[in-house]
Amino acid sequence: MAMGKRERGARGGWGRRLLAAMVDALAAAQAGLVGLVLGARWLGGAQTELARGAGYVLPWLFAPLLLIVPLAAWRRSRTTWGLTAVSLLAFLALFGERFVPRPAAAASAGPTFRIMTYNLRARNADPAGTLANILAQDADVVALHEYTTGLAAAFDAELAARYPYREVVPGRGFYSRLPIVAYDFVPMPGSMGGGAQRVVVDVNGREVTILSAHPKSPPTRSVRLRGVPVRVPTGFRGLEAHDANLATLLAEVEATEGPLLVVGDLNVTDQHPAYRALTARLRDAFVERETGFGFTFTPFDDWRVPTWRIDFVLHSPELTALAVEVGNFAGSDHKPVVATIGIAN
Repeated sequence: MAMGKRERGARGGWGRRLLAAMVDALAAAQAGLVGLVLGARWLGGAQTELARGAGYVLPWLFAPLLLIVPLAAWRRSRTTWGLTAVSLLAFLALFGERFVPRPAAAASAGPTFRIMTYNLRARNADPAGTLANILAQDADVVALHEYTTGLAAAFDAELAARYPYREVVPGRGFYSRLPIVAYDFVPMPGSMGGGAQRVVVDVNGREVTILSAHPKSPPTRSVRLRGVPVRVPTGFRGLEAHDANLATLLAEVEATEGPLLVVGDLNVTDQHPAYRALTARLRDAFVERETGFGFTFTPFDDWRVPTWRIDFVLHSPELTALAVEVGNFAGSDHKPVVATIGIAN
């Protein structure tokens, strides 16, 4: 009898030691991965392939902490806790501010309006649901991307009945209740639609410039792994057009005076240099008003899990974001972003 208890105790001790070793290895691997990615960005430069690729998925690199932290508490090892603390501190340094409650927006003393940006996806799976998604938001300005001729044929009559001012070109649609007082098309070779729409609208006597942009997505190399529902990216190929489009957008921002909005699927996240260059001049409406990550795009057609945030409403200091909402996918792989904007007197 005593021998049986000792055998069970030995087996239990062996199992605990194995689990402890696995926890140690997991904590070390997590800390090593974070160190590799951040090292590539801080030491190797933000434009390296590893740093640029990680910029899209960086928050998800910390997801294992949801498992590691309770296991480290069970493990009660200084080494394991030290490794876990490295990852936790890196997460807090990068993203901690995202979870600090925002103060309530002060009421705007000037006029306000609602603007929606929505990448419809060229291969939209539910045009009727997508149109209903647009109409339900009842925005004053609607900026559409990947607006194919088929989608335009299905949507234009309904939208034109509600929005008397519009500018529609292949791949782009701009609908407005606010009078359009100036319009220009900014070439962005390689992007779907070939460029950005530059629109000046009249908001109760105040002119606001809106740049509706969809720079070329960064082309990726990828492989198909057995059992994985999407292709796994392994690097980039030919970023010249993507970078040139973003440089054009930044030049337009720098050349614009007065109230300005930049809206659209910019194909970068807030971890990329282009975002930092844009927000040196503009403010991110979502970051101003909301907490969390606000993911807007999914590569998973079946799962519909939002994975990263590449759709933005950015505004100049003359404007204020009063409210921001990230909507539903409907038939797209992007969620719309809707912002209520106030103009300072």
